[in-house]
Amino acid sequence: MYKLKLKFSKLNFRNYSNMNSKKFNIENKNNDITLTPSNGYTSVLIWMHGLGDSALGFKDFFDSPISPLPKAMKVVLLTAPTAPVTINGGMKMTSWYDIRSFDRSEDSIQKSDVIKNSNRVKNVIDEEAKKLGGDYSKIILGGFSQGACMSLHIGLTDDKVYGGLVILSGLLFPFSGTNINSSKKNMPIFIGHGKYDDVIPIMMANFTYQSILSDQTIFNNLVYKSYNEGHTITSDEIQDMKEFLSKF
Repeated sequence: MYKLKLKFSKLNFRNYSNMNSKKFNIENKNNDITLTPSNGYTSVLIWMHGLGDSALGFKDFFDSPISPLPKAMKVVLLTAPTAPVTINGGMKMTSWYDIRSFDRSEDSIQKSDVIKNSNRVKNVIDEEAKKLGGDYSKIILGGFSQGACMSLHIGLTDDKVYGGLVILSGLLFPFSGTNINSSKKNMPIFIGHGKYDDVIPIMMANFTYQSILSDQTIFNNLVYKSYNEGHTITSDEIQDMKEFLSKF
């Protein structure tokens, strides 16, 4: 069992006051932010933040000189609902699901929260896919920390086959590994994790990934890289993410 005080996954590249952009048309609706390239788009990245963060926390990351986005990729930044989190003393904060404990039991994660919020994300995915002529292969799902966990769960268990998954500093839920859809075999997946992550230790993450890393017949296009950092996104990771997204 891992006894840790969970940190908010706040990153340092944000600028809360700037909602203007030279590259994107920006829409802020119900705490979700959409960045649509001014010259049009051919693919969509749907992104989920970590515990205690918001869509706004990643706005300047994707609209900045270090952005890993291709020029013709739209981004939909989602914000989780506000809810009590058990391991933080019941404090209310933005959270995709309640975390009851740090062990890897089925009860450590509030499964009903995962299901409820996954359905909401799937509705957004469906809406974006319609704008792309129903082509789910042009939808990339990704996130950081809690958002990465949600992205991996949805991406592996949903009946739709997406263009790819970007999983940063996350893990695989205990109940997700037993429900992997066999149609996902050729779906590209990029996983990145800090070697010194003290929020989701890499040993814990690796343990949960065993079911998808141990058998390469399950996933042909899975890339997993570790970085000399903690619970954050590194410059090397951004470059690897940029290379991954350049295919879409």
